[in-house]
Amino acid sequence: MQRQFERLMRLVDDLLDIERLARGKITLRKERITLGSVIEAALESGRTLLAARVHTLTTSVPGACAYIIADRARLSQVVTNLLHSAAKFTPPGGKIEVTAAVEDNQAVLRVRDSGRGILEEILPHIFDYFVQEEPLSEAHRVGLGVGLALARQLVELHGGTIEARSAGRGMGSEFIVHMPLAAEQNASQEMAAAGPGAEVSAPVAARKVLIIDDEHDVADSTASLLMRSGCEVWSAYDGQAGLEAALKHHPDVALVDIAMPDMDGYEVARQLRQSLPDIVLIAITGLVQESDRVRARAAGFNHHLAKPASISEIKKLIESSSRQQDQRK
Repeated sequence: MQRQFERLMRLVDDLLDIERLARGKITLRKERITLGSVIEAALESGRTLLAARVHTLTTSVPGACAYIIADRARLSQVVTNLLHSAAKFTPPGGKIEVTAAVEDNQAVLRVRDSGRGILEEILPHIFDYFVQEEPLSEAHRVGLGVGLALARQLVELHGGTIEARSAGRGMGSEFIVHMPLAAEQNASQEMAAAGPGAEVSAPVAARKVLIIDDEHDVADSTASLLMRSGCEVWSAYDGQAGLEAALKHHPDVALVDIAMPDMDGYEVARQLRQSLPDIVLIAITGLVQESDRVRARAAGFNHHLAKPASISEIKKLIESSSRQQDQRK
């Protein structure tokens, strides 16, 4: 029932988006974000279908920290549509691969599958509205043939391009999205280069802070900036290591990524809340829909920031939490 409900909601949302695009009513809320945060959000929303079809999903995202100027929700919708298309036309037990890279000053996302492939005569029209190949079986006759068309229009609204490739029937498919990089695409270098007069130099109330994030560069650069602001900081690169560090150091604040391997941020938050009831938990994640915020609150998070969170936002929350903790004491 849950899967069928999600499919119905996707059909309704797609039809509404067709109408919005036709009327020019879609407004992009662009911000400086990482390609990795977009992929993270899409993988989270696509897990139900992938699990139901028993697909093997692999990711290779060395370019995940590439920065782009985009609407996070809309670009995540593009990747989700590509994943759903791959899952729909790949037999149970098939393989789906998501990769990201930086090529020729562009962020490049690829979604490959080991499915039935695309016929040569269909390939030039695959991004047209209501174009569909026959599904693998009646059981998989779902969708309206609008997901890929929406993906193309949303990518083009961002100034990017999308293409489809296939060697034919039984040879799988590959969808490639090219997006222009932000003018300053390396956030870690930007933050590390911040001088004494930059916003990062302003001190905050000294607090013990734990950062749990499987992106080492993000965790380390954030830790460096917070230490320069007067905080005592520890970094952990997976959920279990984060829990062990928390029990050892008893931090006042924990910055926790959500989509991590083995143990996600929700479970980390639940266990931290049990062990350290007064800790301030801040989710820093690419999952930014209202349902994601509700789930984060239910897991025990006090605050929810979208990746990439600015250091000023983080410091404001630490300062606010410090005042509240002092008042309780």
